[in-house]
Amino acid sequence: MVISFNSEKVVLPEKTSLADFLAEHSIRRENVILEYNSEVIPRNRDLSGFLLSEGDEINVYKVVAGG
Repeated sequence: MVISFNSEKVVLPEKTSLADFLAEHSIRRENVILEYNSEVIPRNRDLSGFLLSEGDEINVYKVVAGG
């Protein structure tokens, strides 16, 4: 299946969970804002039940602190 990750097309096996996808890409949720199909996902939400589907869109935004 093909999904969009930060506007890039990515080919994944069927039944890949969002949690597995993030782990494979070494993305730690405490350091990012996660958007899944235009919905911001709270950091405390369990992602193991989110099975990715053809055409899903994932965007990851790094949190930067500063002043």
